[in-house]
Amino acid sequence: MRYLATLSKEHLVLLSIVLYHCAHIFLVSGVMVLYGMTMGGMTSMLSNIDVRRSKFVHSYQAFKREVVGIMLRILSYVDQCMQATSLFSNMLKTLLLLIFFKMLFEKLLIVHEMI
Repeated sequence: MRYLATLSKEHLVLLSIVLYHCAHIFLVSGVMVLYGMTMGGMTSMLSNIDVRRSKFVHSYQAFKREVVGIMLRILSYVDQCMQATSLFSNMLKTLLLLIFFKMLFEKLLIVHEMI
């Protein structure tokens, strides 16, 4: 405090101008760092969302292929059974399978539309 009392008025004005400009430099550099961190975080989040979506689509397509494979095996089994049984039981089995597959495909389409 004694040091400031010994300075002249011109020196005090010059010191206040220098401190004012230093404060502006620190403010601008702080804003730039904050902006860079924000943009980096947003970029990272968006790229992570794209990776998660592609993983989900891949697993969904694998699941869909598995369901289609199971359905084909069931249909081949029903076809073998139909060749060995009566006409009425064949129609009943076919009707029940068609209802089951219709419900299954509706569920798959609902999940597919959610993607």
